[in-house]
Amino acid sequence: MGHSFGYPDLRANNGRTPVGDWDVMSLSRPVDNGAYMKYRFTHWIADIPEITSYGTYSINDLRQSTNNSYKLKLPNSTEFLILEYRKAAGPFESNLFASGLCVTRVNEAAGIWGNLGGPPFFLYYFRTNGTPSNDGTGNA
Repeated sequence: MGHSFGYPDLRANNGRTPVGDWDVMSLSRPVDNGAYMKYRFTHWIADIPEITSYGTYSINDLRQSTNNSYKLKLPNSTEFLILEYRKAAGPFESNLFASGLCVTRVNEAAGIWGNLGGPPFFLYYFRTNGTPSNDGTGNA
């Protein structure tokens, strides 16, 4: 169904797993879409506020309609990070392996189909033991 909204595939054709188990467009497990996908393609998230200064920030889990994600621009780069809190609860998110803060790197220069042929990848979820050549553990 995500493709009917314009969502791209987030899996890769080369054996890499840039998103792991954190978005339904990456696998067949029924989990929700991440914050950036909801913002960019369906506008189910109206705004992702940008963090521009040091401070303390609160964040709701992604199932809430507001205050559920932040954007953090990377210096000297066109890439940016999306910070979102995923809670393993509810009809879809209960299929997540864990709850916690997810950090996603967005590289719009790779194009929305970048995950199929990347790297570089359009979206990449940082995970335990991840490196530029190893995607890390898919479920952590």
